[in-house]
Amino acid sequence: MEQTTNLALPYIVGNQNQKHITHNEALRMLDALVQLSVADRDLSAPPDEPSDGVRYIVADGASDAWIGWEGSIAAYLDGAWTELQPLVGWLAWLEDESKLLCFDGASWSDFISAGFSSALANGSFDKLGINATADATNRLALSAGASLFSHAGSGHQIKVNKAAASDTNSLLFQTNWSGRAEMGCAGNDDWSIKVSADGSNWTTALQVEASNGLLSATNWVGSVSNAGLGAVLESGSNANGTYVRFADGLQICTSLVTSSDSTFIIWTYPAEFSGAAENVMMTARGLTPYHAQPNGSGSASTIAVNCWDLNGNRAETDITVFAIGRWR
Repeated sequence: MEQTTNLALPYIVGNQNQKHITHNEALRMLDALVQLSVADRDLSAPPDEPSDGVRYIVADGASDAWIGWEGSIAAYLDGAWTELQPLVGWLAWLEDESKLLCFDGASWSDFISAGFSSALANGSFDKLGINATADATNRLALSAGASLFSHAGSGHQIKVNKAAASDTNSLLFQTNWSGRAEMGCAGNDDWSIKVSADGSNWTTALQVEASNGLLSATNWVGSVSNAGLGAVLESGSNANGTYVRFADGLQICTSLVTSSDSTFIIWTYPAEFSGAAENVMMTARGLTPYHAQPNGSGSASTIAVNCWDLNGNRAETDITVFAIGRWR
């Protein structure tokens, strides 16, 4: 074996005369290849007055002293041109274009793509994935246990911009890639919070109108639930009066009844309590002074109503009645 495997540097063999010639030849080749930098890659013929040590990547259609050297390194050493054939993985700095090239076994190409090189120079990327794969929709993708956005001396804002009011700018919370909650301006400029149990059917839990800042919610008024999953407030009315129920269990009933001049009457609540009402108030209407009061504590659904005049006689008149208690 007379030369090295990779760079083909000549070995000094045993009993060789003029060993310095072989040694110097190897040094010349190392000097040409180590920290490889070429002047150009577009020339197919040697320049007229090359400087000693200059190197080129020979272009297609090589001629003159470079015939058959396409893709090789042409090095001008000690007044003569030397061909250095590249191997897979060689890197070369291209001086006239200020870029790094890589040889893949067939040709030289940019080690860093033109798009990526421009992005590095301008600080602008069309996609960026951090421990994740970015795509045309999710141009910024991150997979991590947490993300930190901190100030640079004072405050910090996160801006989410949309093109038109009918578009959406929001934060979407998912479980296994299926939406469960969303907050932002979805389809309009009102700020809202929406929730979903399946990612398809959504309920607006809270909404703030952009035009006036008023708070609204589709589930504030509706049917309250004993499990606490319904509306915040429920109201209704029937022949027995009106009622208001709150999600925390409070209930208020009211009505206008007519007392009897012979006995008490029974007021049936418009909505049942969980037990006897905790507080019942009655007020006779009109200018004539009457005394109205309940007869006993009543039940979860009814209360007895009495009314007397100042002489202690039962009286028939209109009475406003209130009952406050708990529905759960």
